[in-house]
Amino acid sequence: MPLVVRARLCTGCRTCELACAFAHGAACAPGGPASPGGYATPGASRVHVTSDDPLHLPLLCLQCDDAACMRACPTRALVRNEITGAVELAGERCIRCEACVIACPFGNIRISAGAMPQKCDLCGGDPACARFCPSGALWY
Repeated sequence: MPLVVRARLCTGCRTCELACAFAHGAACAPGGPASPGGYATPGASRVHVTSDDPLHLPLLCLQCDDAACMRACPTRALVRNEITGAVELAGERCIRCEACVIACPFGNIRISAGAMPQKCDLCGGDPACARFCPSGALWY
């Protein structure tokens, strides 16, 4: 099931960014995962809202069928999750060459403070951004 972006419904509230930061912040925090409920880590969000008032657009990985990031990775650290369809990072294989960042035609892979690529993983099949989007701009 794809994550759908309905840009015309986006109000620019950035709740999706906050929800994503909470969902991924604990895993990105120094010292490893936190207890359930975690905390938001700025920059941990895999969705970023661009705004050109009055237009707003949530930008995140499109989980391309023929993903350029996967083809560019020399260690095959980006793999497709058979259940969710998301392209996910196998961190233990990543050599931090940033080839995936360069290859993504949409600019939807960023480098974290720890120099690891960050991209949407669909939160294991329950994307926090869509779950908390008050306007329905993100739908799963």
